[in-house]
Amino acid sequence: CFTAGVTNPAFTPAENTFSIILMDGNRKVVDAKMKFEGPRIVQGLYLRPLILAFSSTMPLDQAEIQVTLWVQADLDPLSALGPVRALQIAIPERYTLITRLGVQNLDGLPTPESGWNQLYYAERLVRVSFVRSLSEVPRAIPAGQYRLSFQVRLPEFWMPNVNIWLLSLCGDLSCTNLISTLAVRGFYLNDPA
Repeated sequence: CFTAGVTNPAFTPAENTFSIILMDGNRKVVDAKMKFEGPRIVQGLYLRPLILAFSSTMPLDQAEIQVTLWVQADLDPLSALGPVRALQIAIPERYTLITRLGVQNLDGLPTPESGWNQLYYAERLVRVSFVRSLSEVPRAIPAGQYRLSFQVRLPEFWMPNVNIWLLSLCGDLSCTNLISTLAVRGFYLNDPA
C-alpha cells in the first residue's frame, strides 16, 4: 500500500485523468491503471490534509483513533460551496468499530448539544451531524483544527488490503450527497503509536 500527494490545480482541468504505473526494481511494469477519471476540484473548500492519530498498533488492542479536520477558511453555509450538514468517517475493513463509547468532539466543532453523533457498527461508519434536521441552516465552521475521537478494535493478524481512512463532508444528514471526500493513509500493526 502506498499513497501519493499532489498539488491540486485551481480548477478541474478539461482532461481530468490519471495514469499509474508500478515498476519493480528492474523497471519492469508489474501493474498499471491508465487514464482513469480524477475527482472534480471543489471551489471554496480550503482544507489541509487529514491527520490520523492512534493510541495503539498492537494486534487485537482497543485503540483510540483521532481524526483531525483542518479547516483553513471558514465553511460558510451561504457560500457557493453550500451548507455542510454532516461529516462521515469510513473505517477500513478488518477494524471493529466500538459503538458503546461514542464520539468525542475534542475541539468544539459546531454540533447540536445532543444527538450529534452516530456510529454504524456493521458499515464501520462514524457520522457527525451539524444540524438536527435538513430544514435547519448549519452554522459556519470557523477556520481551525477539529479533532474527533472514537474507539476501534484492531485486527488480529493483518491490516486491510486498502488501508485508507476516508472523511466525507456531506450536504445532507445521511451522507448520500457528498460535497468532498478526503483520504488519509492508515497505519500498520506494531507501528510506533
